Amino acid sequence: MTYDEETVSASSDIRAPHRATGEVVALYGQEEARELYDKFQEYNARFFDGRLAPPLVLITLVSPNAYGDYSPRDVHGLESRIRITPAVVRRGYRFRQDVLLHEMIHAWQHEIDHDLERGYRGHGPGFAAQCNRIGAVLGLPPVGVKGRKGLPDCASWPLNVRPAGYYPNAWTKPRRAPHPSKKPGPAREIDPAVVYARLLAALKTFDGAMLEMLAAAIAQELAARTR
Repeated sequence: MTYDEETVSASSDIRAPHRATGEVVALYGQEEARELYDKFQEYNARFFDGRLAPPLVLITLVSPNAYGDYSPRDVHGLESRIRITPAVVRRGYRFRQDVLLHEMIHAWQHEIDHDLERGYRGHGPGFAAQCNRIGAVLGLPPVGVKGRKGLPDCASWPLNVRPAGYYPNAWTKPRRAPHPSKKPGPAREIDPAVVYARLLAALKTFDGAMLEMLAAAIAQELAARTR
């Protein structure tokens, strides 16, 4: 059996999968998934006048180096689909909610503006205008297209305009530079006997004979390096 677009439009609701998924998430979804659906509704009412249709928000793998993405219609025919990578979800609620808000602007471009600005890979003047409209409400500085006029690039909004420390659950912590008044001290001498004893003490629950051989080999190597 084959279907054309007119048949599908007449016989089914293209947003039915979105509503059904939202109901399943509300009943059985994990906390992070429920949170994203709730935030979609909140942001939709607050920033988009409630004009965005029911969402399809999936926590799943995205293309490499991407936090999330938006598809006006995916390979299954599902319209207006948002995906957010699990790594972003683990980053913390503030980070994943900002990624969601970014992708919702793409949904606005598709559903309301009917212009995805493909020539700018989705981040053209229209996208920047929406970022700045919402950013003004959030107290965020303005952004521009591709960093023009010295403004931050809207392609990374709002992640690149949040104040330092806004996202507490960073993947990596920045390395602290040594205090200028502190000079590195002299290199400490390594005592092979101490290393040997500490290895045996730390690993005493394993095979004793094997560990003695391993500790002896390490101690000999350290002794050779300190001569």
